[in-house]
Amino acid sequence: MKARKVSVAMATFNGGAFLAEQINSIVNQSLPPSEIVVCDDLSQDNSAEILKSYESSGYLRYIPNELRLGIIENFKKAVSLTEVQNYIAFSDQDDIWMPHKLEMLLHRMSEIDDGTTPALVYSDLAVIDKKGKVIRESFWNELGQDTYVHCFETLLHGNFVTGCSMLINPPMRKLFLEMPSSAPMHDHWMALIGYSFGTASKIDLPLVKYRKHGSNAAFSASHLKKTAFRRRLQNLKLLVTGDQNYLKSEIAIASLFLEKFKPLLSKKHHTLLLLLSQLRGRSFLKKKVSLHLALRGPGRKEK
Repeated sequence: MKARKVSVAMATFNGGAFLAEQINSIVNQSLPPSEIVVCDDLSQDNSAEILKSYESSGYLRYIPNELRLGIIENFKKAVSLTEVQNYIAFSDQDDIWMPHKLEMLLHRMSEIDDGTTPALVYSDLAVIDKKGKVIRESFWNELGQDTYVHCFETLLHGNFVTGCSMLINPPMRKLFLEMPSSAPMHDHWMALIGYSFGTASKIDLPLVKYRKHGSNAAFSASHLKKTAFRRRLQNLKLLVTGDQNYLKSEIAIASLFLEKFKPLLSKKHHTLLLLLSQLRGRSFLKKKVSLHLALRGPGRKEK
């Protein structure tokens, strides 16, 4: 198959504090991208000035939105403006890419891409603070995502594919642009495609320095690893009080995904999506049992 180039799609909104550092890490890759397309969603800080400066130096294409689109539609716009035949890497506005990120993702993609099947490659991330200091060597370890197998069953109950670590091929690009605007998370959506009727491959190395923010939902107390005692204590509390938001996003995306791709799904994947969708409005205990079965069944990691 003909070798493909890599485009970078970046969505920005009030990210001026770390934006230059992110862009520098992209243009200084061991395998530089053929283009960087940045769509800014009406930032009110100095993001526009930074992006104009890099555009005037020939490093990227800067497209300011006329109306605020939100993160998913802004990424879809950026992707739609990239070269159709290229692979696409997604960039946030405040991370730092490891120097060999694109080179390693491209090498892995070349091993799995058949040119027709939607495919994605993704990696682990290191966690950094606001000053860029590494505070966790593995994002997957931080969230407990290294304790189970990455497969469709576990993905249904919690996303482990981070958008800024991904590389997708043209068939996946097409499906990304057709993604419903109501999908809770674009990276989770593409991961479900990759692990059902597509192809997905993970790299067990951190290729992105992922900046930790106090408001970042990925670092909420409900997601982070806990000691066995703290985990039992939290579960006991939730059994008593209930938690209507538990798996809410996962159930919503499962319902949408089933509606969108039902004809393309295997009987097994269809059944799993339907079972999760039917947990909407059910008790915390029933949802917890569903997760437990996934982690103790196909998602069980050999010791």
